[in-house]
Amino acid sequence: MMTTILIIGGVIAGVLLVVGIIITVREEQTVLDDRFSHYVEEEFEDAVALAEEQKTSAFSEWLDRQLEGSKFGDKIATNLAQADLKLRPAEYVAAMVIAAFLLGFFAWAIGGQNIVSAMIGAVVGAMAPRIYMRRQQSKRLVTFGNQLPDMLNLVVNGLRAGYSTMQALEAVSKELPAPLSVEFARVVKEMQLGIGMEESMDNLHRRIPSEDLDLIITAINVQREVGGNLAEILDTISYTIRERIKINGKEISKQYVISFIKKNKPFFEESSLSFFEMTVGMAFDYFAKKKVDIAIIEVGLGGRLDSTNIITPEVSVITNIGIDHTQFLGNTLEEIAVEKGGIIKEAVPVIIGETQKETKPVFETIAKQRNAELFFADQLVNKVYKSDLKGTYQEKNIRTVIQTIIELQRQGYNWILYVATNRISI
Repeated sequence: MMTTILIIGGVIAGVLLVVGIIITVREEQTVLDDRFSHYVEEEFEDAVALAEEQKTSAFSEWLDRQLEGSKFGDKIATNLAQADLKLRPAEYVAAMVIAAFLLGFFAWAIGGQNIVSAMIGAVVGAMAPRIYMRRQQSKRLVTFGNQLPDMLNLVVNGLRAGYSTMQALEAVSKELPAPLSVEFARVVKEMQLGIGMEESMDNLHRRIPSEDLDLIITAINVQREVGGNLAEILDTISYTIRERIKINGKEISKQYVISFIKKNKPFFEESSLSFFEMTVGMAFDYFAKKKVDIAIIEVGLGGRLDSTNIITPEVSVITNIGIDHTQFLGNTLEEIAVEKGGIIKEAVPVIIGETQKETKPVFETIAKQRNAELFFADQLVNKVYKSDLKGTYQEKNIRTVIQTIIELQRQGYNWILYVATNRISI
């Protein structure tokens, strides 16, 4: 009887927790929107009064003081912004603690009052807010990426019609759907408050860590510094996106892109594919129709879960590993290596560009599990060829390329050595 009461109590407490978090998020979002509205209408005093009237718990205030200015607190704040969750770091940590306690108690009650069950439940509960936040981050990033081509077209057309950059961005915030419209509305509001465009766009990139967005922001900042026609620059970026797909150095034609999108648009919309996933599909279709001998396919992010990882290659290549895209790949070199090593296939040779003590055991383990022959290029290739590409890291890349050519030649692609040596200055 007591166990049943405890279980019912745990379920009720869990429901109340979820409802409380939802109400908190909505109220916090309303408060923030009201603040922005007051700022834009130049009612600064009212906004300050509104902020002072907002009440927080003693526990939340104490957590705020502990997290303020810390790397951990800053990281949580960044992740919450990327997920568009209107919570302070202290509230997020409090949610983790409460969820851990409630699920731990619930697991203890239904697990025969076993301490191990309670610990497992507490761990799951503590991870639940993080899992939800990561899911929201990924979902927003994909949706935002899908909307970037429309954003570019709208801005380019606006600039050519005589709009200022700010007016063009404001049109984006009003005419395109969320989350892109929401994010650019924030950019416009920040600029109306007196924050510079460069800082406002940098804030946008922190919330939306998209490489394509980074390219767009860089172009806008460069144009503001040195001048030039921004419409033409952004139009060139659209071309750059097309240029990702090339055969013998010649980029895919604009007509092929238009035809492919028109033909497959219903499938794209039905499947909610990201912009990168659509591009990958188009590349594979293009290469297949052109009957290429060798296609060099580069992953977009990581490897294990990347859309390019559906192929079975002749050889897999992994360049040097660095701390990058930690919100998706992991916080350590070992964790990132696991994601990168996801492209290693059963019985397919793999070339590693650089030997690193943190990543070498990871690659060796995965290769052994999948019966894949493993080569570390920096240990096998001594000669480095001249290249127009500058930077010491290019020497590592050249060694990686040479070892890859050697492996392909071993598989019977003898002609590839001739092509490679006639394009490298020896």
